[in-house]
Amino acid sequence: MPYHSTWEYLTIKKAALVSCVSEQRFKRWIDKGLIPVITKEEDTFVRSRDLVQHLIQHNIPIPDGLLQGNAKKILFIFLQRIMPEGFSAEIIQVLYKLRSKTSFILDFIEEDSCTSLKIMTFNPDIIFLLFGQCNECLTKSSIKATLMKDVPVYSFHGDRNIDFTTFISNCVQRQI
Repeated sequence: MPYHSTWEYLTIKKAALVSCVSEQRFKRWIDKGLIPVITKEEDTFVRSRDLVQHLIQHNIPIPDGLLQGNAKKILFIFLQRIMPEGFSAEIIQVLYKLRSKTSFILDFIEEDSCTSLKIMTFNPDIIFLLFGQCNECLTKSSIKATLMKDVPVYSFHGDRNIDFTTFISNCVQRQI
């Protein structure tokens, strides 16, 4: 296993450093079972993908060094609580087919009072607004202002005459 030559495996010290927390706090996360570790001889390592998942879950920005290759961060924002049956599986199938061109880091959230915080900390490359009407707080211009950069924002409503698989494929392929 290539531990030190890449960012795939991180020492506890390096993982804490890139997460911008103290080693003591990082060790508490491990002790609580929030981040799995790998032990080899006397050394303990964290897989970067496990660390990325933890950072996403806790609204902590993902350092660029943890993004392997040309990974794209995609944020799906559900604008209503009830989704069509099988919808999440359809998203995963579409992105699975596109994975040969690039890798993805995904997050799915429901629009609420913390949406701006998630947009800011996740810092997505692409945003999908799904099923519903945007309120005035969540517009393309407000997203741009939050991120201080242009990010493609796509809206999908169930009443469109295009199927979701085609819609997602077309939008993502434009960005890779």
